[in-house]
Amino acid sequence: MPNRIQLLTEKVSNQIAAGEVIQRPASAVKELLENAIDAGATKINLIVKDAGRTLIQVIDNGCGMNGADAQLCFARHSTSKLSKFEDLALLQTKGFRGEALASIASIAQIELKTRTSEEEVGTLIELEGGVILSESVCSCAIGTSISVKNLFFNVPARRRFLKTDNSELKQIIDEFERLAIPHASIGFSLIHNDQVIYQLEPSNLKGRLLKIFGSNYDERLVPVQEHTDLVSLYGYIGKPAFTKKTRGEQFFFVNNRFIRSPYLNNAINLAFRELIPKENHPSYFIFFELDPAKIDINIHPTKTEVKFDDEQAIYAYLLSAVKMSLGKYNLTPLLDFSQDPVLAHVPVGPSNKIPSAPQVLVNTNFNPFEKQPGSYKREKEHIEEWGNLLNHIQAYQIPQPSPAIQPELVFNEDQQSSGQKVFQLHGQYILAQVKSGLLLIDQKGAYERILYEKFLSQAGEQNFGTQKILFPVELRLGAQDNLIAQGNLDLFQSFGVDILDKGNGLFSIEGMPSDCLDSGEKEIVESLLESIKQTETLDLNGRRTKLALALCQKGKIKYGTILNESEMRGLINQLFRCKQPSFSPDNRQIVVVLDLNQIATIISTIKK
Repeated sequence: MPNRIQLLTEKVSNQIAAGEVIQRPASAVKELLENAIDAGATKINLIVKDAGRTLIQVIDNGCGMNGADAQLCFARHSTSKLSKFEDLALLQTKGFRGEALASIASIAQIELKTRTSEEEVGTLIELEGGVILSESVCSCAIGTSISVKNLFFNVPARRRFLKTDNSELKQIIDEFERLAIPHASIGFSLIHNDQVIYQLEPSNLKGRLLKIFGSNYDERLVPVQEHTDLVSLYGYIGKPAFTKKTRGEQFFFVNNRFIRSPYLNNAINLAFRELIPKENHPSYFIFFELDPAKIDINIHPTKTEVKFDDEQAIYAYLLSAVKMSLGKYNLTPLLDFSQDPVLAHVPVGPSNKIPSAPQVLVNTNFNPFEKQPGSYKREKEHIEEWGNLLNHIQAYQIPQPSPAIQPELVFNEDQQSSGQKVFQLHGQYILAQVKSGLLLIDQKGAYERILYEKFLSQAGEQNFGTQKILFPVELRLGAQDNLIAQGNLDLFQSFGVDILDKGNGLFSIEGMPSDCLDSGEKEIVESLLESIKQTETLDLNGRRTKLALALCQKGKIKYGTILNESEMRGLINQLFRCKQPSFSPDNRQIVVVLDLNQIATIISTIKK
């Protein structure tokens, strides 16, 4: 009987290892950039073609390699970072396993040029499928240039597994940002298909963040800092007003290494819990510096997960630091009883004087049943009780308006002088008399419903109603949002949002839907971009529905908008021409009809 167990060949072993380490072009980008950083480079250029399928090239001005090291670096488990097991506890470098270059070389065609400062000429090595084809001397700058061509050329199944160019490029940008942010002192560039995506000069942390995510982040970031014997913690959090429905801008770094930690993410969510909607996510860029011996970074192949010796303490420090920053910058109410402004100014009497008891004056002739002067004001106070009416409505099961009563809610021109009045309450609700009782309408929700159905029905039409902006508004976007905007200009245009791409992440907002003017052009475009991020898996109709929802919420009529009687009547008419007049696009009930019996019950409750 033949043996069943046999040793794999070196070629097959490397290809299997490549599947674990190099899952897509972004994985190769990460490994090559980390090597350049570990080589002490102060300038690193990343050149990519076809989202990494055709070419990934990293050029650095680091220490370089001599001929022997250049040849040995492609062998499995070859590394300059470790010599004994105990070194794992003291690691400060990015890579250390020595698998990356061997894995990449086994599934691609490689060209390596490298030179040290001690050598006059460099070394050129060419490989294909892990096999060295040639080795020679060459003329090159100090440092290393490595080109990875035709990734997965000999593993077609893995190549077919790759997604669209936009999707793969997004992954590459993610890895690029995760290394460019914590190494702000290094100059980075990223070029894709001859287009410059990033050109980052050496900077401080905030300067690097603004260059990556856009200059508008200058007003959005709040510093965080905490130093203890266990950990030094610093970085920035985004203000609550600028939270998003996607998790994109959330970064933790441990000793300048990007990590993921749902546990620590929960600490930040807890700090923001009372300040933002449940479905929103705060932005943060938080750095932890601690003794390498107190963490284990070798628990996951991608090294994006770490194990802390005292995770609970770090959680507590992070929660405290974020809360402190939110309070310090007046982003959340902060109670400090030791500095209470009222108590601090309470006068204190002389210590040698005994305080006298306060005297209470009582009118012994008061008769509660006798009509008092000023009682005529009571009639006016009855009117004020109606302001509390809406606070009591939720205590009752109010039936939804049925189709049978909707026709009586529509006001036409013949009814304008019929004495049927409409009122506005606190700039939020519209009240109108109907046959059965009282009609209440949430004015902002009603306008959103009207716009939502209008946008969906007119999307793509040439007469959508775009109104040109007299002075176009410029908007600079980060690389991720830049790619999304470039790929969806036609979709924006189909909703009346006219945006001009001026290159290098700069856009000019030329026109907006007439229903959304004066609502903040930049805010509208950023809201649409966030909606598109949530619709990557949806078809065109699904994406249009999401965009219509985001756009209708930016309409001109908001809470507090004062409407005249004609505008209120027009809003009511348009609302009840909608397919779903009773609910807002995000499914909030916006129409309530109270019959006379319900009104009588509510009023009696108020009197009690």
